[in-house]
Amino acid sequence: MLGNWYYPNTHIPGLSHGLIVALFLIAYTTVWPAIFEWYTLLKTCPKLASRYSQGPKLALPAWLLIWGGFALIFLMTFLPYPLFWVVWIGPFAVVAGILMRLNIWNPVSALAQGNWTPMILVALASLFNGFFWEVWNYGSAHPLPELQTNPNYWIYNIPYVDVIHIFAEMPLLGFFGYLPFGVLVWVVFIWAGKVFGFDSSIELEQK
Repeated sequence: MLGNWYYPNTHIPGLSHGLIVALFLIAYTTVWPAIFEWYTLLKTCPKLASRYSQGPKLALPAWLLIWGGFALIFLMTFLPYPLFWVVWIGPFAVVAGILMRLNIWNPVSALAQGNWTPMILVALASLFNGFFWEVWNYGSAHPLPELQTNPNYWIYNIPYVDVIHIFAEMPLLGFFGYLPFGVLVWVVFIWAGKVFGFDSSIELEQK
């Protein structure tokens, strides 16, 4: 594994492995609600909510997303450096393709009706939220990183783009990775709702 991001403080004296795992699980439970709150906030802006709702119609074949995603994931195991970005794009394509194959609404299937709003706004929601995540992460270890008090503190080692850091461990260009991450978060949430039987609708058109 490349370790595009890793947690250097996972072995802190005085904290058991079980406690550290619990802290990580608690931290990760904030991902879905945080991004969806940002998305809902952005939709309160009328111009943003309507500007991309009548865009070009793009009907992506479900089979292309599924097999294309699997192919990228397979190739990533042999070409990890040039295909490091597949860790987000590959699973996103596969899950979105499966949902489309089952006729389940998701931000990608909305493109077929020319509605780009869900995909664009959830991508922006993830980017805006990611900015605050990165600032919080950086502030949790600086200016005294030697204290190692936060097991959830992470560091990046991203090929090709690991340059220009401005008050963040995330390189400036790396912030663009939050865009597809937001869409991935949403399609996985929809998939989880179908698997575990809870209502994953956050849009009226999903009903």
